[in-house]
Amino acid sequence: MAKEMKSMVELTKIKSDKVGHIFSVRAENELQNGNCVKLGKVEVENPEIYKAEKAKEGDLVALVAHPWIVKDANTRGQDQEYYFSIDAGTPARAYELGLEDFFAVTAESLADGTDVETLTANETFLVPDGNKWKVAATNPEKGTVLQFIRKYDRTAPRVQMVMAQMDKNFKVPTFYNCRVVHHSL
Repeated sequence: MAKEMKSMVELTKIKSDKVGHIFSVRAENELQNGNCVKLGKVEVENPEIYKAEKAKEGDLVALVAHPWIVKDANTRGQDQEYYFSIDAGTPARAYELGLEDFFAVTAESLADGTDVETLTANETFLVPDGNKWKVAATNPEKGTVLQFIRKYDRTAPRVQMVMAQMDKNFKVPTFYNCRVVHHSL
C-alpha cells in the first residue's frame, strides 16, 4: 500500500532554535512539519501546551517542525521523513519566527492549488492560510509574511534512491526556501 507524501521542513536559519521560543502546541486536526499555527489559549491542565489554531492572513504564526518518527513503519523505506505527520490531539513542536529567519518547506505545505511554477524569487510573498502557506497578491503590512527565495531538490540519500527504483512514481522532494520579511501586528 502506497503511503501519502507529507510536508517537510528544513530549518535553514531560525533564531529560535538557539535563543528564541519553541512552543508545544496541540491541534484538533493533523499537523505536518512546515505547517504554520496561530498560538491559541494555554491548556489549563497542562500550561506548557498552547492550542494550535488555524491562521489567516494578518496573523502571527509559529512554524511546526517536530522530530519525525513513523510509528507504523515496517521497513526502512517506510520510516522516512516524507511520511511523517502529527496526529490530531498529539503535542507538537512549533518554532517562533522572527525577521530574517530562513527555512524551506515542500509543496505539501503550500495551499491547495498553488502553482509552484509561478513562484518568483524575491517577488512572491506567502502568508498563512489555515495551517498552510498561500501566495499573497502583494506584500501585506501585518502578520507573518514570507518571501520566496528559491527552490531546490534535496540530494537523495541511498534510501530515497532505492525507493525511486522500487516505485517509479517516487520523486525526490523539492524544497521552497523562504525568509520572513514581516512578523508584527
